[in-house]
Amino acid sequence: MAISTISLLAGFALLVVSGYSLSHISSDAGWYQRFLLWLHIIMYIFLGTFGVVGLAGAIKQRFKLIAAFYPVLLTDLTFHISMGIITLRDLFSDGGRIAISKCVKATTDQAIKDRCPNEIARRKKMTIPFLIVFWIIHAYGVFVVYQYQKQLKRRDNKEEGQFLNSDIVG
Repeated sequence: MAISTISLLAGFALLVVSGYSLSHISSDAGWYQRFLLWLHIIMYIFLGTFGVVGLAGAIKQRFKLIAAFYPVLLTDLTFHISMGIITLRDLFSDGGRIAISKCVKATTDQAIKDRCPNEIARRKKMTIPFLIVFWIIHAYGVFVVYQYQKQLKRRDNKEEGQFLNSDIVG
């Protein structure tokens, strides 16, 4: 139930952040950045909507609702891993030259310009552990939902078997 609630809240919060980012994205951003931002918005709408389904399934202990939520959560994990790989590729592909040049162009203060290469290096060092921890937590959530789905299926099959046996005997 907590995973559904977290995905619901995170989905809608990130939707708001993505919408704000889209409205304030710089005019020099290419179609690639805009496309990825729209893709994130659509994915978070989808995740938020199915977060409600997962929450209802957890509260009512309904197999069908959890079975509908599990593939969405698995798709979301796959989506986040692929977006993380794209982020890492973009961050490391040019050695940070583009990011450093954007940082330098954004200010006139020489002290800040001198810190740009160090900031980019720090961003690289922070991104990898963050993504790995996020992916592990997300994968654990998918595993928990999968196990809960199996548990509900076993319970439903057991109840169905008892119902059929009582009809035959009675």
